[in-house]
Amino acid sequence: MANIYLRLPVMVCCYHRNYDPDHKLTPFMPLKFSTYTDHAVVLRGGLSVFTGKDQKAGVCYSQAQWNNMLRGRRPDGSQLVMVRDPSSWLSYTEICNLEGRKLSHKTDSYDYLCIQMPKTVLVGDREMRTNASFSLAPNMASLLRNLLEDDFKRALLQWVVDTKDFCLNPTRIIDRTHAATLERFLMRFDIPVTQDGKEKDTIRRLLQRWLESAGSVSGSYKTYDEDITYEDPKDRVRKINNPYK
Repeated sequence: MANIYLRLPVMVCCYHRNYDPDHKLTPFMPLKFSTYTDHAVVLRGGLSVFTGKDQKAGVCYSQAQWNNMLRGRRPDGSQLVMVRDPSSWLSYTEICNLEGRKLSHKTDSYDYLCIQMPKTVLVGDREMRTNASFSLAPNMASLLRNLLEDDFKRALLQWVVDTKDFCLNPTRIIDRTHAATLERFLMRFDIPVTQDGKEKDTIRRLLQRWLESAGSVSGSYKTYDEDITYEDPKDRVRKINNPYK
């Protein structure tokens, strides 16, 4: 079954690849959606055969385009740009070079998430089998990207809320720093951190903005008990005498 390759922030790609600690995905392994999720609905209604002229460069690639780039060719396969090992994952820098696009300072903050296509899609009122030439139009790629980024945002917000709940109870308070909470989140989902700590600063700013806009977290999200209820030597525990005991 063919896949598509969607551009997303590195941290969002890592979150989805490492969501299940018992079944982590390599970059080449596709993320699969249940038929009844919003993500699957977007795929079913948005996948079609698009030419390079129809697509916004770099947003979403078909399996055929990705295979061409793995071999060092332009997405349409017309020209050999570089010699590379097709068994190694494409970096965002390489993709920009293959596309002939100018690199920006955000080059190292993007990656591509491999997503499995459904076997069939609806094109008008007809059901068609998908193949390696199918991809998402820019507007549908944007919808799917928003859904995947929202999954990441909810997970991060819930992580912070669950950590606060664990650290506060009637008998003791754990003074766990905000930085330690975020570091544990990054570790849990194998989100790479450069030496300058840019990722930590980015996620801290994003979290602050999301918390201010969200006000509070609601809904049913996964609880990360084992990753939050751990003993950290950097934590300072303050015991509280319960007057009602």
